[in-house]
Amino acid sequence: MPRKATTKVPADPKEAVDAQALQEATAVFDENNKRLALIDSQFGDGLPYDFGRLIHETQFYLQQSAEAMLEAGKRLIMLKEHEPQGEFQNALTLIGLAPRAAQKMMQAAVKYTGPKSKLASLGKTKLLELMVEDDEELEQLAEGGTLAGMTLDEIDRMTKAELREHLRKEKEKREQDNDVHEKLLTQKDAKINELDKQLHGGRNLPSWPELVSETQIQTQTAAFQAMEACDKLAVLREQILTGDLGDLQGEDAEPAIESMAVTYYNALYQLWGQVGQLMTDAEEVFVGYKMQADERAANAVSDPE
Repeated sequence: MPRKATTKVPADPKEAVDAQALQEATAVFDENNKRLALIDSQFGDGLPYDFGRLIHETQFYLQQSAEAMLEAGKRLIMLKEHEPQGEFQNALTLIGLAPRAAQKMMQAAVKYTGPKSKLASLGKTKLLELMVEDDEELEQLAEGGTLAGMTLDEIDRMTKAELREHLRKEKEKREQDNDVHEKLLTQKDAKINELDKQLHGGRNLPSWPELVSETQIQTQTAAFQAMEACDKLAVLREQILTGDLGDLQGEDAEPAIESMAVTYYNALYQLWGQVGQLMTDAEEVFVGYKMQADERAANAVSDPE
């Protein structure tokens, strides 16, 4: 007896949609677990996540030193990542911590990782003052270098107000240096155009070997760099006259100013000697060409356009 043909029952579309949704939810869940595992490995202490334990530990660390503040910040990060937003706000209430203060501590915990954790010896308030500084500069300070011209010991001896004032002045100085740099670039462009006009005078040059153009470009570049050095020396002259010498005032500042001025004059004498020797050598080997160079320079000055 022949078998009866079986009729395939079409799959329920709802079941297919539910399966796809389950797969997507599982993928999201797995991704979230990976993220939390990374957070726990970076900021945790090896113990499983426990809401109540982290609340008590954060409260404890808030009463301790700068190192403890960073530990509190790590635990706040874990609470924030593990808990929904509403629960994190509840955690801050249980701890007795304002959201703004919690945010600063979490930022500090992220900022002062690795070698920079050595800076915790400076204390809470100074760590927070240094938060705006670049990571590379903070690492350099932690490894025995300087930040804004200060060593770790010098910063340690400062009050919070002194540190803030010093950082403010350094920021203003950087901004002024940037302004000077922009001015120098503008002057450099003007000098490039001036020298180019002196060199070519608007003439159509013949097709010369590549060495000719390369030598001209290298000569101009060397001249630009020398002029930039002269501009920098002009800036340093003003720095000697008006720079902040800290506690040195009046007669006490005179030896320091004298030392800087003598160094400045020595640099000028060296530069003067080098330029003078270059002029002497050029007149000896390029005899007959100086007159043409003087003529082009005079034409460029009389006809700047």
